[in-house]
Amino acid sequence: MAFFVYEARVVQKIFTMRDEGTGFYNIARALNEQGIPTKAGSKWQAFTIKRLLTNPAYIGLTYFGRTSGSRKTQVVNKDKKDWKLLSDATPPIISEDLFHRVQEKIKQSRDACCYSAS
Repeated sequence: MAFFVYEARVVQKIFTMRDEGTGFYNIARALNEQGIPTKAGSKWQAFTIKRLLTNPAYIGLTYFGRTSGSRKTQVVNKDKKDWKLLSDATPPIISEDLFHRVQEKIKQSRDACCYSAS
């Protein structure tokens, strides 16, 4: 449980930084400088920050069936109409308002993506 709380705080920090105007690269650089590793224990990259910031799981939306295939076969993205929303599968970490503000800022940004911050 303690790890989840720590991870949630890191996610909240990332969303807050982006909401305040910090770009993907600079968020990754700041986390790396502070010695905060990714969930996998590696250094942050701008692409990882973008992927995290665009993941609706952080507002409690988890979908089943987004892809088909496996690690042994080619993974194919499915049409959004075929996704199944899993109610209450993931607790929200950030507010929907913050998530949507960040999505708008990403759309309007020239911080298109994404390069190394190591």
